[in-house]
Amino acid sequence: MRYEGIFTPPSEQGTLVFPGNLGMFEWGGISVDPNREVAIANPMALPFVSKLIPRGPGNPMEQPKDAKGTGTESGIQPQYGVPYGVTLNPFLSPFGLPCKQPAWGYISALDLKTNEVVWKKRIGTPQDSMPFPMPVPVPFNMGMPMLGGPISTAGNVLFIAATADNYLRAYNMSNGEKLWQGRFTSGWSGYANDL
Repeated sequence: MRYEGIFTPPSEQGTLVFPGNLGMFEWGGISVDPNREVAIANPMALPFVSKLIPRGPGNPMEQPKDAKGTGTESGIQPQYGVPYGVTLNPFLSPFGLPCKQPAWGYISALDLKTNEVVWKKRIGTPQDSMPFPMPVPVPFNMGMPMLGGPISTAGNVLFIAATADNYLRAYNMSNGEKLWQGRFTSGWSGYANDL
């Protein structure tokens, strides 16, 4: 597998993509408080592996002509009209955990006047993300991958439910202090921000 920095091109032998295709700030979006001139974001540091697959008979890149070819976040990406397709998957251990030291996800505030990080906190527990049943909850906040974004309020409170551990959390936007968290029942997708 190749890795020569963040601009390493894809290859047939495989390339480590870091930051991964879920990006640092791109996927979940940001929330901006125009009065305080602060942006709240949830950056992610999750590596992916891409591998170019040459086109040819019988390989998974040969999709029906009526397939949309729009791709997904991971797996096979047909890339119609070019000589290669690509596979793109998270770089995970046999235990299903990212092959990078935690933290994988943060919630952070950026001062839009100075471009300085005001505060940065890990967000998310592995409670509902373990590849095997956990007999007790895993309460430690290790910073998990996220999908979805934060919502800021005029009352200086930030809400986010982007982690897979089924918690909605509230933070003080000034200093990142966690004010509250509540667990949703099973079946909730913590990846939504439908407030």
